[in-house]
Amino acid sequence: MMNTANAVIEIKHKFERYAEQSIKEYLGSDKLECGDVKELFDTTEIQPLIIVMNESYRSVEANENPEFYSVFLHCVEGGVICVGDFTNKQDAETYEAEVAAKYTH
Repeated sequence: MMNTANAVIEIKHKFERYAEQSIKEYLGSDKLECGDVKELFDTTEIQPLIIVMNESYRSVEANENPEFYSVFLHCVEGGVICVGDFTNKQDAETYEAEVAAKYTH
């Protein structure tokens, strides 16, 4: 549990995998069969994060005791899409590898 200013936030175990949902939202479509999605994304990234207040997050260095790790897809045209959140770094690394193999070129 963490106390931030006037808010008390309890960090629960995160194991949220939502690449397909995020990509569908990015494409503006219910289907992923809108061409080769691998052409849209070029790499992945894991970002260690902490909660600073309610639903606000701040990236931190790995040695700063992150509360969770988010996995991102990098869009070829710029920007990123968050595709998963994990309290365990190994879970994030495993999912990042799966996402990279399936969705990047």
